[in-house]
Amino acid sequence: MNYWQSTTVSTIVGLSCLMLSGMPAAQANTPRGDSGINVGSEAAPIGQPSNNSGGGNAGSSAPTASGGPAPVSPAGVQSQQAAQVAITAVTQSIQSFQTTGGSVQIQIEGGAVTISIDAPSVAAASPVAVGAGQVRLSVVIDNGEGAPQQRTFTMANAQTAKRVSATLAGVIQGLSSLKTSPARIEQGIAMVTQLGTVPQSEAIVPAQMASQMVVLLSLLDQLPAGELNAEQKDVLSDAINAYNDLVKRSSAEVIVVLAQQGEFQLIETQLRGLRAAVDAK
Repeated sequence: MNYWQSTTVSTIVGLSCLMLSGMPAAQANTPRGDSGINVGSEAAPIGQPSNNSGGGNAGSSAPTASGGPAPVSPAGVQSQQAAQVAITAVTQSIQSFQTTGGSVQIQIEGGAVTISIDAPSVAAASPVAVGAGQVRLSVVIDNGEGAPQQRTFTMANAQTAKRVSATLAGVIQGLSSLKTSPARIEQGIAMVTQLGTVPQSEAIVPAQMASQMVVLLSLLDQLPAGELNAEQKDVLSDAINAYNDLVKRSSAEVIVVLAQQGEFQLIETQLRGLRAAVDAK
C-alpha cells in the first residue's frame, strides 16, 4: 500500500471545514533552502471564524488586495524576528560541526544547552546502540534548576547529525530569544531530534526548518487552552499559517517523519481544536 494513502500531514485550511490534501503534489512546487520566515506566503489562505465580532485584526490571515502576504499580528512579527535569530544561530553552529565531534553551546534562561556530536570512536564505545555509519548526538540541558539533563540520540549518519544539530541550535536560540517556555523548547528538541532518522541529509534544510519551527512554537506558546480574545485569535491565525507553511515547505522525507511524530501531532490537534472552538462561537 502506498504510504501516502495511509498517512498524511495535511494543511489546516478553512475555519468552517477541513480540507485534507496529500503532500506529494504540494511538494513539487515547494522552494528548498528558503529561510521560511515569510509566514503564510505560500500556505493556502486560512478562512476566519464565522463569528468575527471580537474585533482586532480578524482578517490577518487573508491575502492583501495586492496579492502579497497579509500583515501578521505583533506576536507574529516578534516570532519572525526570532526566526532571524535562529538563522544566525544555524550559520554559526554549522561552523562548529564541520568535523564530527564538534560541539556548540546555546544560552537559555537560567542556563545553557550544549549540543555535541560524538566522534565515531566514542560512539562505537557507547552503551547506546549505534549501527554502522550511524552517529551519536548528545543534548545536555542545564536550566539552573537541579542537575543538568543529558539526552542521547542516534542519527542516521554524520551529515544528518550535523544538519540536525545546526537546526536544533537555531530552534533553541530562536525560542530562547523570546523567553519561550521551557516546555516549548523541550517540544522543539523532541521534534528536531526525531528528524535524525531521515538518512537523506539533503532533506533537512537547517535554516529553513529552524526558522519555521521557531515561528510556529513561539506562537503556540502564546495561545491559552481556553477561550481566545480578539488578539489571541490573530495569533491563532498566524500559528495556523506557520503550521501550513512548515508542512508545505518540508521535503517528502521530512513529512513522513512528522506524520509519525507525537509532538507534531499534538500541535495539529491543538490548532484544529482552537480553530473549531472559535468557529463554533
